[in-house]
Amino acid sequence: MHQECARNLKLERALKRAESQLGALGVAISTGELAPGTSRILHMRDNPAANAFRNRHEELQRRIKELGLENAHLKERLQSSRGQQDAGSLNCIRDGQTSSSQNDVETKHNVVNQRMKEMFKRNVDQFKHAVQSLFGYELFFAPGVKNDYRVRLRSTYAEREEDVLEFAWIDTKSDGKIDVASQLQLMSTSFALQLQRDRPSLMGVYLNRFNSIPMFLGEVTRHLFEATTS
Repeated sequence: MHQECARNLKLERALKRAESQLGALGVAISTGELAPGTSRILHMRDNPAANAFRNRHEELQRRIKELGLENAHLKERLQSSRGQQDAGSLNCIRDGQTSSSQNDVETKHNVVNQRMKEMFKRNVDQFKHAVQSLFGYELFFAPGVKNDYRVRLRSTYAEREEDVLEFAWIDTKSDGKIDVASQLQLMSTSFALQLQRDRPSLMGVYLNRFNSIPMFLGEVTRHLFEATTS
C-alpha cells in the first residue's frame, strides 16, 4: 500500500512538470517574435533568422506533441494506479463488511432459531394442554426401542404416575422409516396388564374386535373415573 502511494505521488509530480513545460512552450509560441494578426514582416528569401524561427517553431510543435502524448500516458498510468489502489482499499472494506455481515447474519440466524424453538415449545405445550383438557389424557411423544416410535398416555384420573398406556408405530419394513398413518399398536406396560386382568373385555371388544383406540381410551377413562369417585 505504501509503495502504491509513493508511485502515485511520483506520477503526479511528473504530470505537473509535463503540464508546466507544455504551458511554457505555449507561451513561448504565443509571445514570440511573430504576431500574425497585427504585424506584416518582409523576409528575404532564405533569411537565416526566418529559417531559425521556423526550425524552432517546428521543434516546439514537435516537443508539444511529445509532451502531450507523455502527458496522456502519465494520466493513464496515474488513473490505473489509483484504480488499483482504490480496488485494494475497496477489497479491504468489502472484506471487513463481509465479515461484519456474516456476523450479523449468524446473530440474526441464532435469534430466529431461538425464537422458533420457544414458539414451537409454546405451541406443543398448548397442544398437550388442549388434549388433556378435552380428552382426559396427558400426552408424551418419545422414541421407543429398536424400530418403533411411541406415544405415552396418562389419564387425568390415574391413581399413580406409572399408570400409563403406550401406543407405538412399528417400522415393519425395518428401513428406519416410521409410517405415522399406519395403525397404532398397544404396547405392554404394567397398567395395560392390570387392565387386562381387571377388565379383559376392554381390549377384547374395543381393540381386538372393533379396532377402535378412541373407544378403548374412552372406556378406560370411564373405568378410572368410576374408581376414583365411588
